[in-house]
Amino acid sequence: MSPSPSPSVSAHRVHRARRALVAAVAGLLAAAGLWAICFDASDGPDVIVADLYGSWANHVTTALPIDGQRAYSIGTKSLNIGDTNLLWQAGTTNHPVIGQHLYRYQTDAARPGGRLEQIGLAWLKHGFNALAQNEFCSVASGNGDGCDNPGTGSLLGTGCSDPYDAATNGENSTQGTACSGPGGPGALGARSEVNAATGQITYPYQLCGTGDATLRKRLRVADADVDPAANPGARYFAEAQYVTPDDAAAGHAWNNASFREAVITNATSRSFGWGGALGAATTQQSPALAAWVLIDPSVAFAFADVAADGRFHLAAKVHDFGDGSWRYEYAVHNLTSHRSLQRFEVPVPAGSTVDAPGFHDVDYHSGEVYSNTDWTIEADAPNGFVAWFGATHAANPNANALRWGTTYNFWFDSDQAPGGGRVELTLFRPAAPGAPTTFSVNLPVPGGALLFADDWENGTASAWDFRVP
Repeated sequence: MSPSPSPSVSAHRVHRARRALVAAVAGLLAAAGLWAICFDASDGPDVIVADLYGSWANHVTTALPIDGQRAYSIGTKSLNIGDTNLLWQAGTTNHPVIGQHLYRYQTDAARPGGRLEQIGLAWLKHGFNALAQNEFCSVASGNGDGCDNPGTGSLLGTGCSDPYDAATNGENSTQGTACSGPGGPGALGARSEVNAATGQITYPYQLCGTGDATLRKRLRVADADVDPAANPGARYFAEAQYVTPDDAAAGHAWNNASFREAVITNATSRSFGWGGALGAATTQQSPALAAWVLIDPSVAFAFADVAADGRFHLAAKVHDFGDGSWRYEYAVHNLTSHRSLQRFEVPVPAGSTVDAPGFHDVDYHSGEVYSNTDWTIEADAPNGFVAWFGATHAANPNANALRWGTTYNFWFDSDQAPGGGRVELTLFRPAAPGAPTTFSVNLPVPGGALLFADDWENGTASAWDFRVP
């Protein structure tokens, strides 16, 4: 999310974002949503992922994985739903980068109420040329007045779309050669060189990637996480996200992630194709975490905007074991917050019983600078909380924080029935003096007492959170 100059601007953005999430929860078809956005253009440039499409690229096609890992890439089609051309200038800082992610939903003995986890991520595709396709907002389709072709590949025109197929999004060298210095246009750059809140991109990107030439920088997933025999009944969701400076400056970074369900089409090679109940069309302008609500309507869903920074999505599921105990599952997705997250805390009644706390994150790879050290878990029921936390920014600026484009999971068992309450989140990066470092969001907690205030811990009404019905 770009900086929010006033509460009124933030409220407008939250209203639009809530509208998009409600549409996702209601299961509206992408085509129906396109009719509205093509006729009702946003102010300024506004890029979305209109479609995850085509055949997946499975870069490890043999029966045996490489070092226990698989590597994929996914085709994406962008669409400018704004009323202004979007900058797409190769060789400068004014172009989009594209993130690719994979999620798994599973219900089993370890996840009795179900859990949606992020199991893979890629480095970032640097956009290098925009086409002017008239696929989504054409007059013929009845979805708008068509693509306004700007006549140059350095701009994505209003109502225009641009496809990058799976092979293009998986190009892991630099213009076809091994990267030996600052990277050029078209290949994959490090996530650590992008600020998703502002869209600021380091270019030429400096990290080139390390490791096996097939796995390097691509959407990397542990073979065990996509082994059908080891994951019976699992469902998979691919997500893509665009980040670019002028879109963020216009206040439209909140809608740049979309997802689509995928199925394993070959159990031996672990190849994927589109399928499943949510695979017929891409669910636009919603993160993959929203799939959890579509699968299970009992999941609570919320989001929070960090003032002058970005957006977090949160989900919670409470499973009743039927024996006087409950499993509490939480997932936090950082869509665009550059400040990131260092700590997640859930209140519990003092003296209650807390068992089996757990944590799941997603690993960085290929020479990315960020640590993969798991967060510490502190289950302190006598003092009324369960907390998960990583190292502070002061201790290590490259510590394992919940950074943009990633989702972390937190869970525990309790002897307390659920009630309304507020989880507390602590930001990782410092900000200007006086800016909040901690905020809280309404979600189910053990035995909680519901608080209705939607405000920061310092009392300022500079952000809002909603539970999507």
